[in-house]
Amino acid sequence: MLNFKIVSLFFVSFIITTVGIRAGSISKYVNSTNAKSNQSKPTISLSDLSTGWLKRSVTKLDAMPGLNNDIGSIQVEADPVALKHPIFPPYSGGNEISGVTIINGKNIARISNGTEIKWTAYGIKRRTKVDGWELNSQTSMLPNEAGVVVSLTVLNTSKATNSLTLEFLLSGRAMNSGGEGYAWFVPSIPTDVFSFKINEGLNQEVLSNTNEGNCLIQNENDNAYTSVSFDKVPTKWTNSRRPMWKAKVKGQKSFTINILFAYGTNRSTVEELDAKWKTRMGEVAELTKHKWEELWQSAFLPNNKYFSGFLPVVKTGNVKLDRLYYNGVLTLLTCRRIYPSSNVKTAYLTLWPRRGEGSIYLAWDLPYTSGILSRLDPKSLIEMLKVTMSQPMLDFQVVNLFTFEHMGAPCCAHPMAIYNSAFNLLKNYKDKSWLDSLIIRKPNISKESERASQVQNDVSTEEKSYKMTAREAIKEVVFIHRKKHLPNMNLIDFGNRTAYLECITTYAHGTAGHTAQQIWAMKQYDQIFGGDTSEEQQKLMDAIKTLYRNGDGYFNCLYPDGKKIPAANLYDLGLVLTGAGELLTSDQLKEIVSFVRNELITPTWARSLASTDLDVMSGIRCDHQWAGSFPAWISQFVIGIKKSGRFEKNRVWILKWLEGVSQTTYQGPFAQAYWAEDVYPKELGAAAKCYDELVQGNHWSISSGVHFAEMILECYQ
Repeated sequence: MLNFKIVSLFFVSFIITTVGIRAGSISKYVNSTNAKSNQSKPTISLSDLSTGWLKRSVTKLDAMPGLNNDIGSIQVEADPVALKHPIFPPYSGGNEISGVTIINGKNIARISNGTEIKWTAYGIKRRTKVDGWELNSQTSMLPNEAGVVVSLTVLNTSKATNSLTLEFLLSGRAMNSGGEGYAWFVPSIPTDVFSFKINEGLNQEVLSNTNEGNCLIQNENDNAYTSVSFDKVPTKWTNSRRPMWKAKVKGQKSFTINILFAYGTNRSTVEELDAKWKTRMGEVAELTKHKWEELWQSAFLPNNKYFSGFLPVVKTGNVKLDRLYYNGVLTLLTCRRIYPSSNVKTAYLTLWPRRGEGSIYLAWDLPYTSGILSRLDPKSLIEMLKVTMSQPMLDFQVVNLFTFEHMGAPCCAHPMAIYNSAFNLLKNYKDKSWLDSLIIRKPNISKESERASQVQNDVSTEEKSYKMTAREAIKEVVFIHRKKHLPNMNLIDFGNRTAYLECITTYAHGTAGHTAQQIWAMKQYDQIFGGDTSEEQQKLMDAIKTLYRNGDGYFNCLYPDGKKIPAANLYDLGLVLTGAGELLTSDQLKEIVSFVRNELITPTWARSLASTDLDVMSGIRCDHQWAGSFPAWISQFVIGIKKSGRFEKNRVWILKWLEGVSQTTYQGPFAQAYWAEDVYPKELGAAAKCYDELVQGNHWSISSGVHFAEMILECYQ
């Protein structure tokens, strides 16, 4: 199985206002957001944030919507009923699909012109027309239980009475490996090309077909169960997993059926879940909508029952900017999970659906998510920060929420994840007691880790756990450049490209962006805890200047052998601007803006890497390479312009660009990547979401999309 880690590199720094804060005076370092009442309701509703109608086909690669609740998720297929990838850990139906529609003896994908899909957080509508029939469905998750209800209406569009034969192909293959196997990948059925030599998990057994309209399926290992119930008893079962209904439907009249899918790792539990809801399927859509509406309103309400904080209501006077803010918040909420067996009470996943359940790439996420989480759910952020602090330094990407096993290659974002989260908490949350929390730093035990070579490393390589406080963990990463740097240079070096962007093969070693972030971190540390590192900051800035390419508008990377390699990417520039943009010259800032406008941004999105860079031969991975971009790199760059003092000079074109970017919100929560629209067709008037099929592997929703909300607070409030 391929080890596709999510190295979407969530590198961004949150801007901390320090006016009036005395060195070491932590008690006063509190955002007024938590100090004042907020009685307003969000100005944009969940229904406002629904998608437009998305045209989908089973044979065309497109971003497919999913639905979630607190304990898992599913993804829909381009079919009125079919569901795929039901994941409710430890039940995992990765790669499984069930509910494919057969109408009058034909697979609907053969005879329809695709299926249109409309997503809201609380439900998905699907519709298609075929041979005089119009099919419309509503799909809703059970409220915080492992199940889904699909309500299907089949309308006879003619005036005459017609015969309808309706069937569904059912399947219940699933895996149950306990808490094991959750690390971007989830336990999956071996149906893809990468696992064609694996046979375990392909078998299933139907335990019952009853005249009451139920099919109970047991997986190969007798430890995962899928129940499918219908509110209409089938006319017959063509076989044990193919129910059939025959009906005469009058002209302009409909045939309706409700379908309940229930999942679990214990037969009796699944049967109880089925019994609880099979007579109440008609209630589910409204119950789920009510739960989501309550969650949405609570995110902006002090002293609510869902979150340990709340967010400000935003009214910029520009609805397109407002949509960026609220869609960012909604994106984060779709990633919220409260697994019963998780070691983190309330977790915010990196991404979903299909993959990502049960694990978090904390080192990549927290630089982007901690600004909003420190306001919305600071107690959860503290939990996740402690986990991040406890992982092997610079040798950690993803943590399994059930086993607490850490996995992945070296990760350059690890220090930023810690100090950004810490400084955001110190700014936005009153309780500072977490600073004295005991952290037990784990040794490196990851079998998948690849240690960076050619790095001057003064840290002992002995693999032992050791204790520290959270305060000490912050200090460690603020000054990590003293131990991780190029020989005889003041440029931070986290190693070869394995520690950086997985799909830009040349971006590695001494980078301007990560060195700039250390300057920012030292400034914040001085202001909060006391001290004066200004001389050390200047040395790092002097080193950064040696990497700038005069006239080009971007920086080089410096390799240990002295080679300078262009870093013509939006990510590195965003890191420099957010970390030390105010220290660049006016001419350098003008050149950077010119380069980004001419080469990287598009009317509604951006590309990560310049399309003329030599490394474009390494592929078209949409989140990292030249064919598209990861979303938070856009918000990071805009915040960087603000921090550099150039925002007012660039306000007009930035606003126009962001209004174009806002058009992507009609495709649902922010995704892991979007295609640049000059190399890929638009969807709903904007850059299209990328798909999750490999080798792209870019997902429908990613938590760091919430950084757009941070951008609005920083730049437009």
